[in-house]
Amino acid sequence: MRLRAAGLGMALLALAGCGAERTAAPELPAQAPQARPAEWYQMRADIASRICVRTAPDFAGFAEAVAAAGMNRSEAGLYNDDRSEIVASLAEGDGGCSCRVSYQAPQPDSAVEALRARLAADLGTRLVPEGSDARRFIVTTGTAAAPLRILDYPHDGLTWLALVVHGPKSCPEGLAAEGT
Repeated sequence: MRLRAAGLGMALLALAGCGAERTAAPELPAQAPQARPAEWYQMRADIASRICVRTAPDFAGFAEAVAAAGMNRSEAGLYNDDRSEIVASLAEGDGGCSCRVSYQAPQPDSAVEALRARLAADLGTRLVPEGSDARRFIVTTGTAAAPLRILDYPHDGLTWLALVVHGPKSCPEGLAAEGT
């Protein structure tokens, strides 16, 4: 339950970066980061790609993707899995819809490496670097180009990683988190 609460708190904070109002996360005791095996990061990278990348740029398949990942919608419109800290959301803002999947990353470099490998495998030449920043890309699709960002940020003594993909259209009706 502690991880689920931490995940929801992080997702609420994360939405602020996607145009949502800032919502205070519940105060939770700090936990010491634990080293994770590569498979742990690979599984999270796969879920993030299935939810945000494979449903971009219009996110029409978002509901099916979160359901396939075993996630349930909270009252605030965030999707999480009771078995892990992974949180997914859609948010209106910046002239379109942003999809975000966040998860803990005690070893941020390992998490980014796993996510970049998953994105390269899923997208191939459709994943185009944006400038010299190794965490900024453009995903080319048949109908639009979608900006993709890999972010990491601290929360309650832990590092979190987020994959954010921005599409040019509004979010599918009824799927955006509250406050967006």
